[in-house]
Parts: sequence; C-alpha cells; structure tokens
Amino acid sequence: GESLWDKLDHYYRIVKSTLLLHQSPTTGLFPTKTHGDNHKAKVHDNLYCAACSWALALAYRRIDDDKGRTHELEHSAIKCMRGILYCYMRQADKVQQFKQDPKPSGCLHSVFNAHTGDEVFSHNEYGHLQVKCVCTCVNESLDDL
Repeated sequence: GESLWDKLDHYYRIVKSTLLLHQSPTTGLFPTKTHGDNHKAKVHDNLYCAACSWALALAYRRIDDDKGRTHELEHSAIKCMRGILYCYMRQADKVQQFKQDPKPSGCLHSVFNAHTGDEVFSHNEYGHLQVKCVCTCVNESLDDL
C-alpha cells in the first residue's frame, strides 16, 4: 500500500500548485483566479485556502522528517489570516458607522486586491453583505474540533 508520506506528498503537490504558488507575497491573500490579470481576493475563498493549508500542515505533524512542509503550510495559513485581518482593520471606521446607522453601504467589504489589500468593489457594485462568510467558515471549523 501507499505510505503516509506518499499520500501526503500527493496532497502537498496539489496544494502547492493550486494555492501556495499563487499566494501574494505582500498581503498573503490568494487571488480568486490564477490566470490573466485578475487580482481579486475574496475573504470567503481565502478562508477556505487557509483552512486547506492548515489541515495539511496538521497531517504533516505526524511525520518526523517532513522536509519543512509543516512550517511552510502553517505559515501560509497564518499569512493569509493576517492578510484578511489587515484588510478588515483598514475598514475600522466602517464598524463605528455601522453601529450608528446599520445599512448595507456601511458593511465591511469582502473583496480586495490580492496584492495591495485595497477594496475592489463598493457595496453598490458588489451587492453582497459578506460578514457572514467569516462566521460560516469559523463555525464549520469549530464543528470539526
């Protein structure tokens, strides 16, 4: 049968080619599309990318000589989560505005430039209230514990 290393190596190659190679070195965010000139990064998609990287890192912890993969995968997930936090912190003024007057235009943005962290769409252009995307992913992660 296939060894644990072979199984994890298979998944690592997939994660490396589809996710890690496309992670922004500046913000840590993953672009929604990896071809063309698309630099949009959605919070929802990035949370799943971070969860994928983190889960594989946990699996690699069971191997003595992981060739540094646990470290690489963990830090990819951490960098992504810090990137999301950075984008949200830049919108701190919106939180106060929303508390005073809860309306869609005061909601936090959830689509950013993967390399700069700038908002890509205004609420009128995008039309989604995506604070729920973080709650959904966090709840799903907690359910797995």
